[in-house]
Parts: sequence; C-alpha cells; structure tokens
Amino acid sequence: MADTYKINLYNFIQNFPNEQTCFNLLVQKKWSNGIPVCPHCGSLSSTKLKSRSYAYRCNDCRKDFSILTHTIMENTHISLQKWFLAILLMSRDKRGVSALELARDLDISNENARHMALNIKSAMSARESTYTLSGNVEMDEFYIGAPGGKTGPWNDQNTSLDRGDI
Repeated sequence: MADTYKINLYNFIQNFPNEQTCFNLLVQKKWSNGIPVCPHCGSLSSTKLKSRSYAYRCNDCRKDFSILTHTIMENTHISLQKWFLAILLMSRDKRGVSALELARDLDISNENARHMALNIKSAMSARESTYTLSGNVEMDEFYIGAPGGKTGPWNDQNTSLDRGDI
C-alpha cells in the first residue's frame, strides 16, 4: 500500500464507523476504477452474488471471488472493521500485540485472534522482506564496512572484533 495513514484510535472510529467504509477502502485500493476484476482470469465481467456478501462470479471463467480473495482476510467470518482494527493495533507497537490481547480488545475467540495475528504478522514480514539494506549501515553504534576500517566505538581501547566473534 503506497499511501500511509497516520491514524489513532479516535481517527479510526471516525474513518471506519461501519463495515461499508472498510469495504469501500478495499475496493478503492484493490479495484481502483470500482469495477470488480477476477483474480483468476483478469476479466472485468462479473455478476454480484446475493448469497454471500462482497462475492462475485466471473462471467468468463465462472469462478467465485470477492474483494477479500488473495488477502489475509480471505475465508474468514470476522468483520472487516475488526480486521482493520487488529491491523492498526498490531502495527502501532514494535513489540506487537498478543493474540490474547487481540481477543479481549476485539471480542473474538482466542483461536480467531491467533489466526488473525499470524496472518497480519505474515503479511507484515512479507512486506518488510522486500526492503534490503546496502552500503554502510549503522545500528546501535555498531559499524560494518565503515570508512577507514573502523569497526565500532570500542576501537579506542585498540581492540578489534573478528568476524567469528559476531
């Protein structure tokens, strides 16, 4: 998602007061022109299914799909609003949120909370794996590949750190 939202709990309640607003954001992000696109064949021709919410049947390949197909929210009965709130809660703290805390905060079962947490962590991890570091990287006063052969602030005592010590 290229856009970033700086959102707190109050703004979340304002921006996503119901299921429809969450659905509208997904449609905007996934189907920019608002027309459902079949994830199986890419067809723009589909029919809305009345039996299931957010579901469509492709008129070309005849497969069913929804706005949630190929997302972490696929095959779940948990509301989009709860999913959005879980994503917000898990992304706010670098230590994360436990599944038990999610279960309490979202009023869902521990098993559903564990499933949500694993899916959200998996998606966050997959996104982070696309970023690679290069060049000189500084981490907590530790340098690898710094100019002049310096290895870190402990060089003042004329000590060195071999690769085997890392």
